[in-house]
Amino acid sequence: MKNALNFCVVLMAVLFLTGCSGKFEPTESTIYVTSKGDVKSAMMESFDKAYYDFEELSEDVEKAVKSYCLDVNEEAVTIESLMKESDEVALVMHYQTVDDYRTFNEVLLFTGTYAEAVGEGYLPEELHDAEGEIADVDSEELDNLKEQYDKKLSSCSDSNKLLQEKLLNKNAEIRSLKEKLIKSDSSIELLKNKINEFDQLNESLKENIEELKKDSSIKYSEYSQKLSKEKAITEKYRKIAKRAVDKYIENRAVALGVKPREIENKLSENYSFDDMDRVCEDLKTYKLNLINFK
Repeated sequence: MKNALNFCVVLMAVLFLTGCSGKFEPTESTIYVTSKGDVKSAMMESFDKAYYDFEELSEDVEKAVKSYCLDVNEEAVTIESLMKESDEVALVMHYQTVDDYRTFNEVLLFTGTYAEAVGEGYLPEELHDAEGEIADVDSEELDNLKEQYDKKLSSCSDSNKLLQEKLLNKNAEIRSLKEKLIKSDSSIELLKNKINEFDQLNESLKENIEELKKDSSIKYSEYSQKLSKEKAITEKYRKIAKRAVDKYIENRAVALGVKPREIENKLSENYSFDDMDRVCEDLKTYKLNLINFK
């Protein structure tokens, strides 16, 4: 089939059934040349690889046929059938002429007699044997030569199939690598987007931090000022309270006829006005007892 068919390039064994009126029902890859000069070809190939795509094959065949017919005529090449059964594909095509088959498939195909083949330049006018003598080739010898040719052709076909199989495997590997590359590019692009988002978020966080720093600095300053004022007020009231306590102790000491120190010495480290009154009452009682004793 033409190079557009990605799944196979086959050199088919040629079976000439010229003039036969039987129905064309091939069971293997075959070329059928009718007595009218048109050609039918059947291609039977395995289709058992996971990466083979039947729809893709169908599209390629149709494209190849349409492209060729645009340059010749609509009926030059037609697809009679293209089917897939299990792991095999069967393609049957019709060509109006041998030349259409030869041109479309880009292969050499000649039909005719030995003399016509010689006249067309496909065979030499004289055949020579191993000793270099002109050989008198009869029909049986021609059949033998054809059989040998068919064997060599079959061998070439097997080699081509093997090469094509390797090529298809390589193509599959290339497609797989392309898919991985596409996924990798997609992942890289996604990563770039994430990095950009992170950079934007980072910038936003930096701005927020700077604002928080400014707010914190302002609030700290305000708090420090407020704290200083509160300390000053506290110290002021503490002094006022101390003067009031000292004055109270001094007045009570005068009333009792004692020194302020005598009252202070009897007070604990932390004391209240009640404590001062209690100490003063004790001192007063002590003074009275002392007078009565005398």
